[in-house]
Amino acid sequence: MQFIQLLHDFRSKKVNPSNLELEELFNPQKLYNYLRNHHWKDGIDKEFLEEWVQMNISKYTLAENDLNDFQVIFQKLDLPSEIIINLFGVEKDNNVKENKPKIQNPSEIPSVKDFKKFKKWLLERIKDIEKLLN
Repeated sequence: MQFIQLLHDFRSKKVNPSNLELEELFNPQKLYNYLRNHHWKDGIDKEFLEEWVQMNISKYTLAENDLNDFQVIFQKLDLPSEIIINLFGVEKDNNVKENKPKIQNPSEIPSVKDFKKFKKWLLERIKDIEKLLN
């Protein structure tokens, strides 16, 4: 839920709506694809990632498993290690700094190189989060 709200916030603040088709304005998956192809060619916006992890909109407090999931996702997206360290205190090789939680079972997540499988996995996680919130 947080991710979808942030997508729409990003769109309203940084995207000219005349560049979007009607479906891209309101369909989160199509909006994400548009942003990835036009605004995030060099990687997802760092501020967007920080806001997502902070959960300021939903006021949800991330559990250790949630943090682990975020860390694995961000590593699979090949984010620069300084972003991962700033967000979690974790280096790309899973060395933990400041006693933050370690990543568990990263092999369960499909490689981002097979984007269809990764996308399916990510959308399932988002659905799981939405179910927990409802």
